[in-house]
Amino acid sequence: KHTFRNIQKTKVIRFKGGDFFSEPFTIEVRQRPTLTAAQVDLIFPGYLNKKNERKNSLSDLTVPAGTRIVYRIVADHTSGLAVSQEEGNLQGFERKNDSTYQFSLTATKSTNLKFLAKDNDIQDAGLVNFRINVVPDEAPSIQIIERKDSLDKQMSFFIGQVNDDHGFTDLRL
Repeated sequence: KHTFRNIQKTKVIRFKGGDFFSEPFTIEVRQRPTLTAAQVDLIFPGYLNKKNERKNSLSDLTVPAGTRIVYRIVADHTSGLAVSQEEGNLQGFERKNDSTYQFSLTATKSTNLKFLAKDNDIQDAGLVNFRINVVPDEAPSIQIIERKDSLDKQMSFFIGQVNDDHGFTDLRL
């Protein structure tokens, strides 16, 4: 009995018993799928007038509802990438070239994501987990108080306040 520890590369071995040598056996070491680079583009809804952002790492995100998130991943030793959301649906990345993959989604609700790698020997090896937190777009609120003129009851004045979670710039009647 022999235990091989920490084998880093493919190795050919033979067994010896007395004057007898076995045929050669190959212990093949397969590389584990790895993410070598990541780029995340955040494309915000137009009405926010917010400049789009690019991040060069994978991490938890907090984004406004309606943000389009584009993941570009460079991965080695894999034949494909997929993403699993907490609802359980699995979707493949689009392969751009030998090692680059792309996946995009529009953030409508908060979710957990898990990126999975595939190759011929390892199916669905989990590479990274993270969360997308979605900040919902609240409806604007308008509060109006009507005041009657003390001398002319046919005339009214209005006092009010307009609020929106993304700011307010204009009100037209």
